Amino acid sequence: LAATVALAGCASSAAGTSGGSTKPASGISKGLGAKDASADVAVGKGAKDPDLGWVSAPVKITNHSSKRSDYFIDLAIESADGSTQYDTTMVMAEAVEPGQSAIEKGQFTKDGIPATAKIVVKSVQRTASN
Repeated sequence: LAATVALAGCASSAAGTSGGSTKPASGISKGLGAKDASADVAVGKGAKDPDLGWVSAPVKITNHSSKRSDYFIDLAIESADGSTQYDTTMVMAEAVEPGQSAIEKGQFTKDGIPATAKIVVKSVQRTASN
């Protein structure tokens, strides 16, 4: 990812809910997870791949719970004012031990995402891992 674009990093804007999930104080849906795990997720600066033209961003997931956990994270890339959603993606990490971090990549595959777009965490679902 040599060609970095001026994309904004993660924003913690209010997220929509689905499937009866609730929004904790962070405004980020917890999905089917029992507790708000939004503090376990940090999204880095987005960059445009020079060959594919797609935007991606590193996602660092740190398990702050006391048990091995699986994570399902929904990200969106939106206009700076939040009025337009350009694309969405899901990031997953499995079997993250307590205190351990996992680095994954959120990949947005639609063309034409402007350089002023921001990446927003929409939901973080942390569930017990087998």
